[in-house]
Amino acid sequence: MENTLRATEAAEQSQTGKFILAPYSTEALMLLVVLIWGTNYAIVKASFKQFSPLAFNAVRFILSSFLLYFIARSRGIDLRITRQEVLPIAGLSFLYITLYQIFFIEGIARTTTANSAMILAATPALVTVANHFAGGERMNTPMAIGAALAFLGLYGVIAGGAGKFSLTGSNVWGDVLTLGSVLCWSAYTVLARPHIKRFSPLKLTVLSNIFGTLPMLLWSLPAMQAQDWLAIDFNGWLGACYSGVFSIAVSYIIWNFSLAKIGANKTAIYSNFVPVVAVLTGVLFLNEHMSQMQILGAICVIAGIVLARWRMY
Repeated sequence: MENTLRATEAAEQSQTGKFILAPYSTEALMLLVVLIWGTNYAIVKASFKQFSPLAFNAVRFILSSFLLYFIARSRGIDLRITRQEVLPIAGLSFLYITLYQIFFIEGIARTTTANSAMILAATPALVTVANHFAGGERMNTPMAIGAALAFLGLYGVIAGGAGKFSLTGSNVWGDVLTLGSVLCWSAYTVLARPHIKRFSPLKLTVLSNIFGTLPMLLWSLPAMQAQDWLAIDFNGWLGACYSGVFSIAVSYIIWNFSLAKIGANKTAIYSNFVPVVAVLTGVLFLNEHMSQMQILGAICVIAGIVLARWRMY
């Protein structure tokens, strides 16, 4: 059976790339993810006026899991895995779906937006360092300088706005939880690549969402029971649908595809674009203003990503 599954998975790798992502460059797809995640911030924030955070999270992951399963089945993807693969896949799912989302949502509820964004900006640097010491992708000079420059730019984008970066006592627990989400995402980005080499990005994404959503629903059950579902209007449900379909289903497929194609270090560096898009979204649609420090920070982020992506080995 295992040999049959391995042959099937090899065919799935080809099928997924050929019909879903192969016609587009990895860089273009990752920029699409940046756009989705950057605009998703404002959409989620607006949706929280009608949803509790955990109830909203549960709805979007239920939606994304069903959608991903439908896509996989419609393309003939065999979702079976061997007994030896159940524990690793379940562990990865618990890490980057269950724990990451719980830490992320609960962290934001207990700290400032500026603190949360600044801590999350450490993800590419953590991925690069973890890969280097784990014996994966070696950290070269352009990667290190690019990550540092992008991180510096993130500080300018965040600290240059109305929200000031601070580490006061009232925010400590929220900061710790947010740091936990960064560690979970960074660990997944490093640990998932061996499995991505065996599975198609679509198959791994579907299985991860299903395995990770189940324990998250158990954690979110009290919030779902307390949620006033009848008070949610069309815009609230639209926000949940956008977040579930694009921010999770589509973006996670692309993220895993990018891990397989360009590696963890170069994939993670694109996450520095997200706060820049979020700021621009606020300027264009929420009548917010960018300071000179934020503009300089955005330039540093872009320069850092270009440098980290530069092929100088």
